[in-house]
Amino acid sequence: METLRTIRCELALKPEDFPAVTRLFELYAEACTRIALYGQAQRESNAVRLHHALYRQLRTELGLPANLVVTALRRAAGALKTAKFKGRFRFRSTFVALDARTFTLKLDKGEVTFTPPQGRRLSAALDIGAYQHEALWGAETVQSATLVRARDGFYANIVVQGGVRDSSEKGVLGVDLGIRNLAVTSGSYEKSGRDLLAYRQNRRRIRTSLQSKGTKGAKRALKRLSGREMRFAAWMNHKVAKEIVACAVQSGCSLIRMENLKGIRSRTKVLN
Repeated sequence: METLRTIRCELALKPEDFPAVTRLFELYAEACTRIALYGQAQRESNAVRLHHALYRQLRTELGLPANLVVTALRRAAGALKTAKFKGRFRFRSTFVALDARTFTLKLDKGEVTFTPPQGRRLSAALDIGAYQHEALWGAETVQSATLVRARDGFYANIVVQGGVRDSSEKGVLGVDLGIRNLAVTSGSYEKSGRDLLAYRQNRRRIRTSLQSKGTKGAKRALKRLSGREMRFAAWMNHKVAKEIVACAVQSGCSLIRMENLKGIRSRTKVLN
């Protein structure tokens, strides 16, 4: 079975390359911001139409390589779709999305190379452990990578494709999903949805109260609280997913089978 994996690798940059790398991050963030602001104003999140509208302008004004402009268009279009055109779109200079033409992994030399805005390709040594080394050597192809600037240094999140041995049908953990119970496994794990439902009902009461006031302070509070429920639900789902994986490991299962949720909205009725 073919699968994609993201391997996070620490990079050791040369001191003389720091200005060029910093400039790369700043220009890429500026490109994403311009694209997102244009898409927000035009109510456009289609990457192809954004490409036709902004590609030449970004290439001329920012001087980014063609493939970096293309990946910036995709990232900004994805952000517009996710946020549904709401919010302030100002990208921080903390990431650069690279593809197979702007990023090269050279494991035999223990380094990666990538394309800067101008000049020669830059190289950075890989500062990795045994886990990353084994995962990269075992991969069949390198799909893409994302350069990340963190507080403690620079990293490359490398996406590789490789084959994974199919799990046997003996160790299978079944997972049933729902609303009253978020997840119930065939093992011993069960997660009630009572806390999430209570949180959502509380958020709904707060929104209703603020919307009924209609004052400037109430509108500011609504803006400040927007997205909090979605983030809490995402955190809860992430927590449940990790607990399910831990249950599978504890039960000796190598395969997790999820419930088929197709048509669940039409099959599920929630009473007010």
